[in-house]
Amino acid sequence: MTELQYLLFPVAFVGFFCFVCYVISFVGGWRKLSSKYLRTKSPSGRRFGWQSLSIGLTNYGNCLTVYSSDEGLDLSVLLPFRLGHPPLFIPWDDLSEPKVTKIMWVEVVAIEVGLPRLCTLKMSKKVFDRYLDAIA
Repeated sequence: MTELQYLLFPVAFVGFFCFVCYVISFVGGWRKLSSKYLRTKSPSGRRFGWQSLSIGLTNYGNCLTVYSSDEGLDLSVLLPFRLGHPPLFIPWDDLSEPKVTKIMWVEVVAIEVGLPRLCTLKMSKKVFDRYLDAIA
């Protein structure tokens, strides 16, 4: 490899990483949610780090920080993957129709977000129950 190729590889890698982060935010629905639920104040409530949930077609595995408060859920993606994923705040009133299903041996809760529906959040029932317990 030439010297120029060694210099261009990190630039190309960072550019591709940024592109992938933005594509994921569009495919899953995070960008659509941010148009209505963009966080405007500091998060409050109980903090849960390294959380996993799915938004639309995208699974955010162990890369979310979630705050559960009396007002709603605050979601943010960990720093290296945050491009295209601004922090969100979703009020409890905008989460509806929780449905519990079983996938293999894990109970999963699917919750509709928005009126009209913007997307579906999916998480394990155990995790969802912890979020609810935090506001009780």
